[in-house]
Amino acid sequence: MYFKKIVNIFKKSQSKSGIAMQQLSRERIAQHEAAHGIVWYLFKNSWTVNRLTIERNGLPDDTMNGALHITANFDVTKETNIERANELFAIALAGMIGQNMNLLLQRDNLLIELSSINFNQIFDKTGCGGDFEIAVKHLPYLGQEFKTNQGTFTQIKVMDLVTLFQDHKKVQTIHLELTRLLLEKGTLTKEELINFFEQQNFQEYIEDENLDINFYHQR
Repeated sequence: MYFKKIVNIFKKSQSKSGIAMQQLSRERIAQHEAAHGIVWYLFKNSWTVNRLTIERNGLPDDTMNGALHITANFDVTKETNIERANELFAIALAGMIGQNMNLLLQRDNLLIELSSINFNQIFDKTGCGGDFEIAVKHLPYLGQEFKTNQGTFTQIKVMDLVTLFQDHKKVQTIHLELTRLLLEKGTLTKEELINFFEQQNFQEYIEDENLDINFYHQR
């Protein structure tokens, strides 16, 4: 089974197994969580959001600095198809892209670099362990379905996410504004988050630009 009935939490972890790790600033934690929220919205018909937060109070793990809480909007005992796994994989990896947003904005040739250099050599992955754990659970299935090795699948999915955040000014603006809102409020409820995206007319933009990073693209 590739999905659980419990709430899926895309977390920003401060430490793991008692080993101290470099900490992100509150702003970069907000950038991380904002990116999770943006990519979730692309697939909101499959996943129901409960809240988005950069506050540690009330989180189930005291190493977490923030989280996107979502639940499956389908019967997880019957629907475990490739699209749902691919959506979760993209949502999980989006946090790393968000916290490296300044890098994306500064390096216009980043995609060219990624075509020959592994993303691990470029991106700051501080605190992304929880997100990677979620992604890794689905990686064998995704690699098998798309008939490629797991490293190649991950690399190209990262490139798809970079394209989303680097090529679309609208997405960059929404990411900036959502980051600011998280810094201001700390936690956004389901209603507040959906209202934010509606005020940004993001659904209309998604439809106009045919935004979708759910599928594997050969480059």
